[in-house]
Amino acid sequence: MIPCPFYALTGWYCPLCGGQRLALALSHGDLGRAWAENPLVMVALGGVAVLLLLRLTRVYAVPVTLIRRPAVLWGIAVVMLAFGVARNLPGLSMLGPV
Repeated sequence: MIPCPFYALTGWYCPLCGGQRLALALSHGDLGRAWAENPLVMVALGGVAVLLLLRLTRVYAVPVTLIRRPAVLWGIAVVMLAFGVARNLPGLSMLGPV
């Protein structure tokens, strides 16, 4: 596995640390292990899967312009930054990769 450059330089977990192990766990059907590796990515993948399913069934089409709105992009950045900070706090070590 390729080591996380951010972790290698700082010793802190980035918001995407554990992503490779998460993908490996998902490829083996181990949802619990995947969640343990990175809950933020699991939630994001679930959201993407729901939007894709809705789009494929033509129940609801997500306009691409919605995703490109600055407020949406800033919201994603804030959530990722907050998760990155939280998973490095001593009391929230369960958010770090296993």
